[in-house]
Amino acid sequence: MIQDFPPPDSPIQDSFPDIEDSLPRDDQQKKVGRTGLRDYVKPPNPMHDMEDEELLWRASMVPKIQTFPFKYTPKIAFMYLTRGYLPLAPLWEKFFEGNEGLYSIYVHALPSFNGTVSEESVFRGRRIPSKVSTLSNSNMHV
Repeated sequence: MIQDFPPPDSPIQDSFPDIEDSLPRDDQQKKVGRTGLRDYVKPPNPMHDMEDEELLWRASMVPKIQTFPFKYTPKIAFMYLTRGYLPLAPLWEKFFEGNEGLYSIYVHALPSFNGTVSEESVFRGRRIPSKVSTLSNSNMHV
């Protein structure tokens, strides 16, 4: 009896391949400061120049390797959607106290909001780029 077996998986790669060929042509030309997959998987900070299509591509990636080329700590992500200053910020500061390195924080405020937070705050530098959108509008692009 002959059985059909799927071909074996490709060997595990020790490093990230370059993603030039997998990006849409326009994204290859717009790419700023990212030289390989590592910069997409672990960007330096939440402020970035990626367009929506590029963000969707990045979010949909599934790792194909067993080990990471950097120290990996499982984290919980917290995204705060707010119109301005974060309500109950002191309470959240207390919540995160003593758990440094185990969470990622993202604050999504209105584009017109220009408030600041203290140097010591866990929310410092955690704002992500915002685009104007209309509530109840199916088209969220500007």
